[in-house]
Amino acid sequence: MNRFQLTVIFFFILLLLSCDKNGKNGFGYFAGKWTITDFISLESVSYPKNNGFNPIIEFKNDGTFNLKLDVNNCFGDFIQTDGNAISFSAAGCTEICCDSKFSQKFCLMLPQVKTYQIEKNTLKLIVPGWGWINLESND
Repeated sequence: MNRFQLTVIFFFILLLLSCDKNGKNGFGYFAGKWTITDFISLESVSYPKNNGFNPIIEFKNDGTFNLKLDVNNCFGDFIQTDGNAISFSAAGCTEICCDSKFSQKFCLMLPQVKTYQIEKNTLKLIVPGWGWINLESND
């Protein structure tokens, strides 16, 4: 075999090894759009949604996310590390107008998320000492 063929085989093997059992690489479990459904917290504060609007977060395979709130759009980065550990950057958002208290609380809590759990089409982002945020897959 020549050098080119060995290089192609090597990269093909690396590609196969980087895929998870579902054939997705990188952030495959997260990739796609998720509806932010509710908060479960130790607080007794209610965070109502704006006219039944459900904010949506889209996770991309490159470790970035886009967030569609009631009015504003946001973006940021996330890193999934060992096991179920995850961290998020603070979301950079447009400031067109006011989002609901629900959307504002989500943006505030997102950088405090430390772990996650996935069960079927539900993603739970866990904030230690506070509670968690439930998301449902749109895909």
